[in-house]
Amino acid sequence: MKSLRRARAIALASRKFGLLAGLLLGGTQGAFAAPWVAGETRVYADTCWERDSGDVAGHIIAITKRHDGWTITYSWSEGALAAPVRASSIAYDQSSGHLAFSVYVPDAHGGTATFDGLLRDPVLTGNVKEYWEETASPVTLHRTRSRHPDEPKLFCRASR
Repeated sequence: MKSLRRARAIALASRKFGLLAGLLLGGTQGAFAAPWVAGETRVYADTCWERDSGDVAGHIIAITKRHDGWTITYSWSEGALAAPVRASSIAYDQSSGHLAFSVYVPDAHGGTATFDGLLRDPVLTGNVKEYWEETASPVTLHRTRSRHPDEPKLFCRASR
């Protein structure tokens, strides 16, 4: 009887420790956020004001859950913040949080930008490769509840 109580106590402690470890070490999206609801849009951004030019710099990724899949729009800055562009190729695995997409950039030269990373709500991390850059750049975007992520409250750090 004593060994049964001890086994139950160990099992309970390991479940509690497992949940705590999952929360501390990053867990999956489900550990941090409510499940997506069809029609819901979540916006992730790392925008800031450039001190010298007054332009908005950074990235904005808006992800919308649809009944038939996902819609993603992407905005970036090369100078001023560009208008959102809809992703044409989306791969999102909710269980692992892996997200990859590409967008056609409709500027004078035209080309494709890609994102490959992890969504662990409230943070989206990954690498962005713009067609005019030789290598991908790491980004960390935080979920924002602001209706205007294109109007940031903070100035950019000098390292941007």
